[in-house]
Amino acid sequence: MAQYLDWRWVFYINLPFIIVLLVIYPFVLNIRRETRRAVKIDWLGASLSCIFLTTLSLGLIEANDWGWTSLTIVTMFIASGLTFILFIVQELHTPSPMINLSLFKNRNFTASGIALLLSNYLLGGMVILIPTLLTKVQGETELMPPY
Repeated sequence: MAQYLDWRWVFYINLPFIIVLLVIYPFVLNIRRETRRAVKIDWLGASLSCIFLTTLSLGLIEANDWGWTSLTIVTMFIASGLTFILFIVQELHTPSPMINLSLFKNRNFTASGIALLLSNYLLGGMVILIPTLLTKVQGETELMPPY
């Protein structure tokens, strides 16, 4: 079928499934009796986490180009550290935190979080290493078919 249609048709293949699901959902899900709870959004915590993640990411991404000891990169890392500390203090003292830090008292929760973090870190490393191995070491091209 792909030889007769354009490649964009793959985006339309899900439309019948979406229509069927939208018709079925109101009968399957009991939305009318859902209990609603008013939750306050921790805007300060959200802002601090955005600043922390932005400054840390930008510092790590641009450190090789701008220099690890440049004033801009050092300032980014200091700002990310300070906003992380302020975020933790905010989450400890707010009535509706973004992250309930008492969850980390549970050893199973903490260990599973660390395991998830490490597995994602190592998987990201493999996503970089495997293509590099195939192209630089084995001399294959990116366009070579996988057989």
